[in-house]
This record gives sequence, C-alpha cells and structure tokens, in this order.
Amino acid sequence: MALTVEDRFAIQDVLARYGQAYTDNDAERFAALYAEDGHLEIGWSDVVSSRLDSRKAIRDWASDVFRLMPAARIARIWTSPPVIEGARDKAVATCFFNNVSVTGESLATGVLKATLKNIKGNWLIAHLLAMTDGAREESAAKEALALARARR
Repeated sequence: MALTVEDRFAIQDVLARYGQAYTDNDAERFAALYAEDGHLEIGWSDVVSSRLDSRKAIRDWASDVFRLMPAARIARIWTSPPVIEGARDKAVATCFFNNVSVTGESLATGVLKATLKNIKGNWLIAHLLAMTDGAREESAAKEALALARARR
C-alpha cells in the first residue's frame, strides 16, 4: 500500500525532530526517534567512520557528543525538504543537511538518508546514514573558528 499524506507528514516530522533534538542537545529525544534496534552511521568523504547499533548505543553516543563537544552546543541542524519513497510499513527519506553555528557559519554539509519503519502507527528510524561532505578535519577547523567567534 502506498504512503498516505499523513505518513509523509509524519516522516517529515521525524526528520524535523531529529534536527531539533540535536540542536537542543537532547540525547533522550534524539534516541527516541530510533527503533530499539535502530542504526546510526556517520561518514566523512563517502567513508563510514562510526556505526551505532541500538537505541541505547545511539543515546549514549549523543549524550557524549552533547557533553564533550563544545561545537555541538553552538550548532543548528537545518535540513532540506526530504524526498520520501516507500510503502505504509517502510520508507526511505533523503535530504540535505547543513550544520550551522549560532553565528551563521556552515560547519558541515551533507546528506541524510533515513530508512524508517512504521511500528504500531509510529514512524521510527530503522537506519540513518549521515554522510558529511569533505573531511572531518575540515569540519573540525570550521567548528574551532565558530567556537572562537561565539565566545566573543
């Protein structure tokens, strides 16, 4: 069965909440968007560098990132409208993202590709690949500059 308009809005809402939870540094809300057996992969320059394999692992990772990485506290995740394909039980949503500092600098851009599944009427992320354009070192340098500017 094809995706309904309600399904499409619900999937868009999951992606919007993903960016909002990251922006708010809220590990619990961030992880709650994933299925219990959900996966998160993070990559740079087309190479996957991290893979997390459960809601708990994703929550623990996000908690560490939000606590230990000062740049996460000044970052906002902006996403483009997603292209959504699939059926009533499973869908794939692909969008572009821009990680922007509170002072307006782009820290990183890339593509989010989320596979979602409908579990008892709720869309949850089964697998999300966040592939960042460019090298990690490039983003780290941009983050350091943005932090310095934000502290002024």
